[in-house]
Amino acid sequence: MIIKECTTELLNEIKIQKGQIKDALMVEFGSIPAEMLSKYSLALEIRGSVVGAVGLFPLWEGVGAGWALFSEGAMDKHWLSISRAVKEMLDAEIKLRDYRRVETVVDVSFVRAQNWAEWLGFEIEGISRNYGNGGSGDFYRYARII
Repeated sequence: MIIKECTTELLNEIKIQKGQIKDALMVEFGSIPAEMLSKYSLALEIRGSVVGAVGLFPLWEGVGAGWALFSEGAMDKHWLSISRAVKEMLDAEIKLRDYRRVETVVDVSFVRAQNWAEWLGFEIEGISRNYGNGGSGDFYRYARII
């Protein structure tokens, strides 16, 4: 796996898995300034294909918001290697930026992503109703308290 600086072009290469369509609307590729992408996000490439991207943006001092988008089938074929790499990157960013809290949201219907968030050490805090771009649906709010 190759881990590289994320760009809008690399994000647009991801053939987003069905369970993350609402998540993609929340990230809104075109609305993230390039400098934010390159500073706080990474793209994951396997065998010449971008299989995903992850980011951890600062919300305020000590608090970050994490996100991840993966291509259809990427987690089926490469779950363990992707998960280990993301966990390592997440732990390093938490330490580097001295985060005391990292949060993320997961679509209530996307059970696999809920399980993955919990595997990464996040715990569910509640439900955000009509959350996302245009109130695209309900999302569980997860946090990892350090």
